[in-house]
Amino acid sequence: MRFLTSWTAKCALAVGMLATLPASAFDAPAWDGDNAPNRAGGTNWIRDHRTLLSRPAAQITGKYRPWADSYWPSNRGGIAFRWNSQDPLLQKWANPELRLGGLRDRSSQFEAGRKESHQEVMERETVRKRIFEVPSDSERSRMTMAEQKLRIMPPRHVVAAMTLEERKQLSPTEKFDLARGDYTYWLTRKVLSSGKVGPHRAYWEGICHGWAPGSVHHPEPLPSTVRNRDGIEIAFGSADVKALIDYYYGTYQMRVFQMGEKCDDDLDSNPIAGKGDCGGGDVNAGAFHIVLLNNIGFRKLPVVADVSRFKEVWNNAIYWYRTQQVGTSGPTQNSARGTHSRVHMITEVRYPSDDERLMPQWQATAQRWNEQTRTWSTNTPADEIEAPEDGVAINQADYASKYRYESAQYDYWLELDAQGQIIGGEWTSDVWVNGRVVDGKWVAAHWEVQPRPDFVWSKNKLNFSNPDNDNGVFGALTSLGIYREMPEPVNTVREAVVSE
Repeated sequence: MRFLTSWTAKCALAVGMLATLPASAFDAPAWDGDNAPNRAGGTNWIRDHRTLLSRPAAQITGKYRPWADSYWPSNRGGIAFRWNSQDPLLQKWANPELRLGGLRDRSSQFEAGRKESHQEVMERETVRKRIFEVPSDSERSRMTMAEQKLRIMPPRHVVAAMTLEERKQLSPTEKFDLARGDYTYWLTRKVLSSGKVGPHRAYWEGICHGWAPGSVHHPEPLPSTVRNRDGIEIAFGSADVKALIDYYYGTYQMRVFQMGEKCDDDLDSNPIAGKGDCGGGDVNAGAFHIVLLNNIGFRKLPVVADVSRFKEVWNNAIYWYRTQQVGTSGPTQNSARGTHSRVHMITEVRYPSDDERLMPQWQATAQRWNEQTRTWSTNTPADEIEAPEDGVAINQADYASKYRYESAQYDYWLELDAQGQIIGGEWTSDVWVNGRVVDGKWVAAHWEVQPRPDFVWSKNKLNFSNPDNDNGVFGALTSLGIYREMPEPVNTVREAVVSE
């Protein structure tokens, strides 16, 4: 998902310049129970959380940065998809721009919005079989070895006949099963039979709800190679291990701390429908500002949020912000009880990209790891790249080895009491845009929905070996050396100017 990224801030205003207006007699609540800042992470999650003064104006998280990844689209088979395959048909299937001749498919893999040629129909059926259909023993007996290698869940003799490079092209689930010596493919079958993956699933469905918290709690995985009990080497790319961690966090239930409620209105077709959980009070702008600055600015930890309030859910781990005051005013009729003054804020945030047009990565990119010195180094701007806007042509090579991020810009007012503490907030209103000509084409009058997050949430770090989760089978991630817990990086806090 992409949002406004231009920085339109005016000159900053010091807190001392705020107008000293009479205390408001208005009686609106600051925020309701669902929007209290401590809802996002437990009672002790925020410290000294209401003060606006002395907060960093721009900051990046410390320790390790959340990794960029795929959200493992359900209509590609989720983490059972062979993302690293050199099969031209699978490469075409994984790239919306190749698959549809430059037109992005925004409903499902099989609905291109135009009549398919006979060749396209045959390609589609071939790909469906290669991703979702396990051939019977009878079918396999009629296949060449090359054909068998292209089908999911290859039997032991086919795996043994593969080169290491060919096994690199297997899916994350196939690799995990084989590393454990499981030629029945327990995890691969579980994913494909879950009812949550299939060629007709919506393009945006996936496991970003597992990726976001997993990337917060664990350093980015490095590529690894392990031998199974038959002596067969299985090579995992960084993306393979990420996929397994994403799935673990997205599958197993545990307590979730959440601030704000999900918006279920269709704001794409009816922007002014936004009421209740889609309205200006949910998630509360003041509470969001408090959580953002305290968690990233002081605790050096990312903030997990659904970064837009549309019907689709895009969970991301916000790791960077830049906020600036661009105006002040007195309280309004809708201001929270006790509001003394209001501050107009423009805040830009960044979070790792899971753009489905970009292929997953074999190497880790969030920080740089030197195997010889066993130390991390901080990314430089040259190591990072912003994911492209929708409709922009993509050269995969430009994004293959760089940390990919996206950004959003939020516009809101903070409500302050007489001591300058944040007691509430309000998002700027959606805008009515009159009909006009844009690039030679008439655009009808419409409501322009302003970007804002939908809700903020967190969950605690999970134990891969927890026996309550599939009898602890995911403990193999660490016990077999598939995922290596690297030392925490040092000197990774890169700050912008922090004066207010």
